[in-house]
Order: sequence, then C-alpha cells, then structure tokens
Amino acid sequence: NGSDVVLTATASAGGMFQYWSGDASGSTNPLTVQMNSNMNIVANFGPPYTVPSLTTASVTAVTGTSASSGGNVTNSGNKTVTSRGICWNTSPNPTTANSFTSDGSGTGSFTSSLTGLTPGTLYYVRAYAVNEIGTGYGNQITFGTVPTDPASASANPTTIYVGSSTQLSVTGAQGTVQWYTGSCGGTSAGTGNPLTVS
Repeated sequence: NGSDVVLTATASAGGMFQYWSGDASGSTNPLTVQMNSNMNIVANFGPPYTVPSLTTASVTAVTGTSASSGGNVTNSGNKTVTSRGICWNTSPNPTTANSFTSDGSGTGSFTSSLTGLTPGTLYYVRAYAVNEIGTGYGNQITFGTVPTDPASASANPTTIYVGSSTQLSVTGAQGTVQWYTGSCGGTSAGTGNPLTVS
C-alpha cells in the first residue's frame, strides 16, 4: 500500500491512446498512480485524429474576375469536418488567411465560386477543410484570369516613311501585348508596350 505504479498505454498499429477510465481519468500517458487499495484502471484506444485529407478540383469557367473550382474531402481525420471551401492568392500555398470561400461541412465533393479576381492575373488555389485538430489543404492548382482588352492604341508619329520609325503603344493593356500588321492574326509586327517599328 502507498507505493507508486507507472502505467503506460501503448496503442497497436493504426490506433491511438485516448483516455483512462475506471479508477483513473484524463489522458496523461504514462500515468503514475498511488496504490492504496485494489484499483481497476482501463486504457481506452481509438483511431488516430488528424486534419482532414482532400483534393482540389480543376478550375473552370474562368473570366476576368471570376472562376469555379471545388474539392473532395476524402477523409475527415476521425473528427467532424466543420467547414470547407477554396482559398486563393497571387502567391503560392494560399491558406484561409487569404481569400477563401465557405462551402458547407462534412466529407465528399463540393463546388466553389471564386469572385473579385483581377483580370490578367496568375492565381494559386487550394481546397481546405477544417476539423477540431486543424486545417487540411488539398493539392495546389494555378490558373490565370482573362485579361481585359486595351482601352486605346496610338502611334507616334502616325505617318512613317521608308527609313523612319514610329512608336506603338496601348493603354489599359494587361499581360503581353502582341502587335500585328492588318487584322489580328495577320503578320506579327512584334511584342511589347510600347513597341518601336520601322
């Protein structure tokens, strides 16, 4: 009587110690108990708890300011999935600290609408799901929004002669500006904004 006994709960493969019951409580492991009488102590085990596992769906229906994506929560991590959605940013590995959607709860597939995007911009996208343990993220996908058309184009000077040159420029352009002689799809005159041609 009065001696200390140290109890250590060791789970088998794929299991996880959860708590003591009977004449002991809590989840301290190893557990030191003082034997003043006969005691009945039970170690309780269960599946391991993790953040959810999921995949990110392809990005579709891309415009200058919006797109569609989603994900599939394939494993809840043995805890209830309380929220899920898509997060995105202009830098890699976006998190819920960046822009995100909220698209329900639980496991399975879901769809998301990304709005408020900037035309002509590269974005990084990941699906996310949250449970009591933390936040799990899906694979990363990149996509670019559709750029807006240039607002206007100009040449300075507007008339050139053999041996002279002019500078072509556009306003409101996003991304790479490709110049053509004649209608779009004709002979390429060069790339750039502004572009000097002769």
